[in-house]
Amino acid sequence: MKPDLSTEPTRFRSTVARGLKAGSKIDPTGGDFGAGFIPDAAVITRGEALGHGLWIDAEFLEQVSMAINLTGDTGAKARFTHPDVSGDGLGKLLAKAKNARVEGDKVIADLHLLQSAHDTPDGDLAGYVLKLAQEAPDAFGESISFGRDRQGEAEFALKHGATVDSDGYVDHGGFQSPDKDNKKNYRHARLAELYAVDTVDEPAANPGGLFNRSIVPAEADAVLSYALGLSSERPTVTALSVDPERAKGFASRWLERNGLELRAKEPQMSEKPTETNPTETKAGLLADLSRFTTKFGTENGTKWFTEGKTFEQALELHCDALTAQLAAKDTVIADLNKKLEAAKLGHEGAPPTESNPDAKPGTKPTGLGIKLPAGRPSSKI
Repeated sequence: MKPDLSTEPTRFRSTVARGLKAGSKIDPTGGDFGAGFIPDAAVITRGEALGHGLWIDAEFLEQVSMAINLTGDTGAKARFTHPDVSGDGLGKLLAKAKNARVEGDKVIADLHLLQSAHDTPDGDLAGYVLKLAQEAPDAFGESISFGRDRQGEAEFALKHGATVDSDGYVDHGGFQSPDKDNKKNYRHARLAELYAVDTVDEPAANPGGLFNRSIVPAEADAVLSYALGLSSERPTVTALSVDPERAKGFASRWLERNGLELRAKEPQMSEKPTETNPTETKAGLLADLSRFTTKFGTENGTKWFTEGKTFEQALELHCDALTAQLAAKDTVIADLNKKLEAAKLGHEGAPPTESNPDAKPGTKPTGLGIKLPAGRPSSKI
């Protein structure tokens, strides 16, 4: 497969899978750690992986289910949201995902919440998630973070119409997805590694959900204003996974470490045009013109100066002109050398004639029947 970027991403995120299995009972004090138990949570759903141009098929679901179960009693890591610019993942470990299975078009698994998730730098994340799952299970969603099996994807594509081009890359031009629901003919994803099962919400999939579009920009603005000292009021954050105090501390340390300070941009005032002295202006122009003509000659110097060329541009043009002149001279010299060689051969190799029957190669005819050594000028008689 031909790479689209010089450095391709190594981690991908699936579309949010929402909801809990009907009849599932949430236990706030259950689970392996006695910190909460959420059974039958949807981990990933068959269909388009939004933003990646990939198709999640039944085989990928089986791969995800197997990857979770291969962790055994340890369980797969589950975090509160994906790490990003507003949350680095520190203190976001939420639960362990276990007992995964494919049911219909979804992978579902049980979440065993951790005791530490009730007391994090960002508050009681476990309590919040338990409450969300109880009160609004439709808004409760999971999304996996995973690495792609490029080789497996290429092999699948080649089995369904893709070809290999002259450079050895997979050309998907002839690929045809065998899944009738894959209307846009996306490439089928294959799993190389499962990094985490994260509790998230995504505006594109759920405009009215927990982290909707109207909340995120407003909270981001408030957090940045507080972190950079533009506001002294600590904002209340519900959508973004960031602690305003931590953001403020980070921003302050970063500015201090880099010797920077934040200040308001001064309003731009319209400037009054400066008055110029005509005499000084004329003298400056004449000096610039003299510089051009001294360096490039009267004709070219005047021409390039009046055309508005910079001195550097004029230098380039001058070099180009000199190069062309040298090339022309080389051509003339080569032609003269050819003519000289031809003339030399014509005189030194003259054949015998009626007027000069004794002529031999290596002698010059004098026109008077006198033979002179080649290369020696004839004397006047």
